Amino acid sequence: MIIWMTFCVMCSVHPTRAIQFFPVNLIILLVSCMSKICSARLERLKKKEKCDVYFIPETTLLFDQLQAFRARREHFAVVVDEYGDFRGIVTLEDILEEIVGDIDDEHDIGLAGLSAQADGSWLVDGGVTIRDLNRTLGWHLPDEDASTLAGLILFESRTIPSPGQEFRFHEIRFRIVKREGNRLTSLRLWAS
Repeated sequence: MIIWMTFCVMCSVHPTRAIQFFPVNLIILLVSCMSKICSARLERLKKKEKCDVYFIPETTLLFDQLQAFRARREHFAVVVDEYGDFRGIVTLEDILEEIVGDIDDEHDIGLAGLSAQADGSWLVDGGVTIRDLNRTLGWHLPDEDASTLAGLILFESRTIPSPGQEFRFHEIRFRIVKREGNRLTSLRLWAS
C-alpha cells in the first residue's frame, strides 16, 4: 500500500490509518519510508518514522490556521467535523495559494492537457503544442512540420491512426487513446 501510494499519488506526505477507516492517526513521511522499505528495516520504520497527526476543526479560519502552522512548525493538518469525522486535509501550501494564487511545486506539471500516469507515461491532449510539450518535459520533438502533438503523429505516420495504434519515433513511444472523427484527441506517450 505504501509503495503504491508513493508511485501513484503525487504527494510527498500521505496519511495512513489504523484498522478502522477513520480517524486518520499517523503520518508517514514517504521519503524516509521508501529508504527504510528498500533496506528491509520495516520494523524500525513502524516504530520511529511516525508522528502524531495534527487535527483541526473544519470551522478554523484561514488566518488562524496559518498562525497555528507557524507556531507549531507544521505544514499539514487533518480536518475533522463537529463529530470528529474526517473531512479532508489542509496544507500550508493550500492556505498560501488561497492568499497569493497558484504556487508551482515539484509535482505541478504546469501544462494544460498533460498529466503524468502511474506507469511513467504521459496522457496528452492532441492539441497540446509540441513547443510547450518540449519545454515542460525537456524533450526535443521536432516542430518544423507540425505545431501540435496530433499533427506530428499524422505527419510521421502518414495516416490517420485508430485508437490503440502505437508508433515509435524521435525516441518516444506514442499510443492513440481517443480519436473523434479524424482528430486525435488523446494520446499516451512514453520516453524511450
